[in-house]
Amino acid sequence: MNSTSAIKKSAGLSLEIQSRLSEVDRYNAWLFAQFRPYIGNRVLDVGCAIGNITQYLLDREFVCAIDVVEEFTTEIRKRFADKPNLKVALFDIADPNVTSLASEVIDTIVSVNVLEHVQDDSVALDNMNRILVPGGKLLLLVPALQFLYGTMDAADNHYRRYNKRVLMQRVDAAGFTVARMYYMNLVGIAGWILNGKILRTDIVSTSHFSLYNKLVPIIAKLESCIHPPVGLSLVCIATKR
Repeated sequence: MNSTSAIKKSAGLSLEIQSRLSEVDRYNAWLFAQFRPYIGNRVLDVGCAIGNITQYLLDREFVCAIDVVEEFTTEIRKRFADKPNLKVALFDIADPNVTSLASEVIDTIVSVNVLEHVQDDSVALDNMNRILVPGGKLLLLVPALQFLYGTMDAADNHYRRYNKRVLMQRVDAAGFTVARMYYMNLVGIAGWILNGKILRTDIVSTSHFSLYNKLVPIIAKLESCIHPPVGLSLVCIATKR
C-alpha cells in the first residue's frame, strides 16, 4: 500500500486527531513559535490537515496549503473561506506533480508532523527542494526517537520516528543546508509512553490533551532556557542550497 492509500484509509481517525489538536491552542502556538523567525512571504504548508498550523501563516502575502486527504482540504477551505491569500490544493508531497507549485515562487515550506507519513521521505524532500526558490527555507517538525513508536504511531500511519542523524542525512541529501536542529517537548515523552506503550490507545484522550495544553506555557518557558537532550519532536531549520 502506498503512502496515499494508507493515509486515506484512516482519514476518519486522522480527522478526529486533528480536531482534538485544534483545541490545544497553546501547544499549536508553541510549535509555530519554533518557525516564526524564519518564515517568508510566500509559504507552502505541506500536510496542512485542517489548518491548525496554517492559521498562524495567514498574515503572509500568499499561503498554499496542501494535503493528500480530501476531507482535510474540504475542511480547511470552509474554515478559512474568508482568506483571499490562501490557496488550498489536493497534493501528495511524494508525487512528482507537486513540483508544479514551483510556479508560485515559494520562499518557505512548513511541514509539521508530515514526513513520517510518507513512505519514501527522500522523494518528498527532493520535491520540496524543487518547489523552493534558491535560498528558500525548509521548516520541519517530525516525531522523534524510534523507541517511542507505539500504537498511536501505527494508528496514524507513521512509517517511522526520527533522530538527528537520520534527519540530517535525509535533508542534506535532498540539497539543503541545516542551520539548526534540536529536540523539543521532553515532558511529552511521558504521555506518549503512557498512551502508546502502556495503555496502547490509538488516540490521546481529550482530557489528557486539555491537561497538557495547560502545562505548555511552563514547559515552553523551561525549554526556551535549556534545550532538552531528547524530546517527543525534532525541529529542523534548513536552507535550499
